Amino acid sequence: MSPSVLLVLTAMLSGTSWVASGSSDQTLTFDNGKIATFTGCNRGFGSYVEGDDGSSLSLAIVGVTKMACEAEAMKAEQDWLALAAKVKSFLIEDNELLLVDETGATLATLAPKPDEEQ
Repeated sequence: MSPSVLLVLTAMLSGTSWVASGSSDQTLTFDNGKIATFTGCNRGFGSYVEGDDGSSLSLAIVGVTKMACEAEAMKAEQDWLALAAKVKSFLIEDNELLLVDETGATLATLAPKPDEEQ
């Protein structure tokens, strides 16, 4: 993949915010190698790294607030954090961000946050 294509893909993530389809407002925000998330209950932060191939991606959520929420929200949070740890690559198709695992299976589909256009 040419460096110019890689720069376009990187620019598509940096400075963007996404919300998971069908979630209770679970989000990911990418900013210059740093990531922020809302789990539906708590807020988290960490980092992300895009590979040189323009599609590999790893997420490292290293800190999360510790507010207690209803059991359903806490379960959704655990699932969301576990999902983030499994991300190995991404695709952007039809203005949606697809997070993909090592087998090529889509883990989550995210849309741009309503207040942002990609």
